[in-house]
Amino acid sequence: MKKKGKDIIIAFLLLLVFFSCSDEKITNPGQKSAGGIQFAIKKENIPSNIFLIEVSLSREGFGSIIKNVVVDDSFEDLISINSIPVGLWDIVINAKDELGVVKYTGESSVEILENQTMLLSITLQPVQGTTSVGSLIITINWGSEGLPDNWEYFENNPIVTNFGSVFDARGVTIPFVLKDNNGFKMWYAAFPSETGGKMYIFYAHSQDGLNWQRHSYLPVLFPGEPGSWDDGHIGEPVVIKIQDQYVMYYGGFRAYENNNWNIGRAVSNDGINWQKDNEPVFYGSQDEWDQIISPQSVIAVNNKYYMYYSGRNGNQSTYSIGLAISNDGINWNRSTQNPILIPSHTWEGSGVYYPDVHKNTDGTFTMYYMNAFTNQTSFGRAYSQDGIVWNKDPANPYMTTQSFLNVNLEKVAYPRYLKLSNNSELFYFTEFDINANKTINVLIKNNNN
Repeated sequence: MKKKGKDIIIAFLLLLVFFSCSDEKITNPGQKSAGGIQFAIKKENIPSNIFLIEVSLSREGFGSIIKNVVVDDSFEDLISINSIPVGLWDIVINAKDELGVVKYTGESSVEILENQTMLLSITLQPVQGTTSVGSLIITINWGSEGLPDNWEYFENNPIVTNFGSVFDARGVTIPFVLKDNNGFKMWYAAFPSETGGKMYIFYAHSQDGLNWQRHSYLPVLFPGEPGSWDDGHIGEPVVIKIQDQYVMYYGGFRAYENNNWNIGRAVSNDGINWQKDNEPVFYGSQDEWDQIISPQSVIAVNNKYYMYYSGRNGNQSTYSIGLAISNDGINWNRSTQNPILIPSHTWEGSGVYYPDVHKNTDGTFTMYYMNAFTNQTSFGRAYSQDGIVWNKDPANPYMTTQSFLNVNLEKVAYPRYLKLSNNSELFYFTEFDINANKTINVLIKNNNN
């Protein structure tokens, strides 16, 4: 098991009580309806370098509400902000040193409701990290808080590494895992010794989802022949089993045209020997937000197929998440709701992408996704009733690179969740360490204890 560096975690609890200033029930809140917030803060748990705590509330059409509290001998454990109009507000908490430099920051959205007490959870991270949002009791951790929800880092990580051949010399990444009748199958991408965006797709199998046997040092899927649409890149494998046939969707582009990505399709009877379609089944939209696309999830929904994909514009500045729908898995149409998820919080940086989507037993949907172009790669969650309209988890980010408490870890990426029939859960991801190694790893959660 990897040795993990763990910083001292200093936490304190802020209890927010939202209280009413009016007995009248308001359907469309306005200035006449107001509430307040009370913060209960333990001074002894505030880091010694923090001189001032700044609480800022903002809302479109309203003036900002700012409360500054100096952490000195007169500091009181209870801070109140009154006369806040009922409605949805953005809240930002900054912890500053004596020079006014923000050392920790966190943000959320809070809805002030009359005659109700609500919980809000915010995690303040160092400014070189990210912020996290949440919802009733604010728990602020000055630094890493570890993995959430009883996830455990598998002691035998990494579970898949490279062979060191020309096809995977620079590491392995982007796992897709399918629970099959005879165990587990994984398709993953690898960085070859050659640079320039080219990748190869490999295959591994397992009986338990934890201990994996790589099939061969040779890839199972190669870039296309020179002149083909995917001769410059193939990657991001997603596999669905339709009857007894495996169908893979993958991202690709023509050599030297990495601003125009499309999605290809291949079929196989055994998951090892693949036959590609000659042309993409889904094209990036020229000069649109999804000119550069790659697939991450394909699921069956009400006799249709839903493909969730990442999209970027041609200048590669912003990631968003889109949905395409098909009756046959070959002919795809974009959802009229696209993009179905866009960056909207500070921790998400310049984008949200790599949507790993699952249909739950109650018919609802859960998505895991990651942020883009930030100092700390993080994973978030979102929820949907129909797989089309999504609401982000107010407690995002769900996991950050810092959550793994590993000083040798540069970043984590490409989440892939799997729930097993025995009620256990697995969470696959790629680790990039400070020595430029790229490996596939897993978190485990046993819900039977």
